[in-house]
Parts: sequence; structure tokens; C-alpha cells
Amino acid sequence: MADAALQIDFVYEEGSKGPHKPVVRNLIIERMQVEKAKRVLDVQGFPGAEISGVRIYDSTFNGISKPDTVLEADVRLINSTVRQDKEARPSPSKTGNQKPPKT
Repeated sequence: MADAALQIDFVYEEGSKGPHKPVVRNLIIERMQVEKAKRVLDVQGFPGAEISGVRIYDSTFNGISKPDTVLEADVRLINSTVRQDKEARPSPSKTGNQKPPKT
């Protein structure tokens, strides 16, 4: 299972302290079909780098189990469908109706 249908990760090695600022712009993806992935998007930029104009059109993503991660980026899904994994369960809350541990 892939971590994300689309992954752009600028937060690696020296990141924002490097001599060159990475750029991704005007990336168009059409009719992408994904049957199982943890998330649709894992797109991570940083101030001063550019991730802009990333568009995914007319696509279908099935079996998604986690929320997207998008930081410092202009990314949009247009006319696309995202279906959650039927087996995915929300993480238990740290507050609320928890059962006490058995002793």
C-alpha cells in the first residue's frame, strides 16, 4: 500500500537551509485511479520554496485510510472522488469513553 497517491516532500536533508529553493509548479494530473493508499496527498513544502498550481482532475481514490498532509502548498482536487477505507477505524480518543485498564 502506498503512503500517498501524490507525494511531494521538500522537507528532507537540509530543507530550507540549503542553497537552492525547490520548485514544483503547474503540475496537472488527470484521470488518476487509486485503489488503496494511506492518503491522497502528502505534499510538504516550506516558506520560500514553491509548490503551486498542482491540480488533480477527474480522479478516483478508493481505500483511503488517513487524512491528507498539505503544508505550504497550493494543491487542489477538482471533480474527484475520495472514498475512505471501510476497514479504517478512527484512533481511540485520549479523552471520553475509554475503558479503564484491567488489573
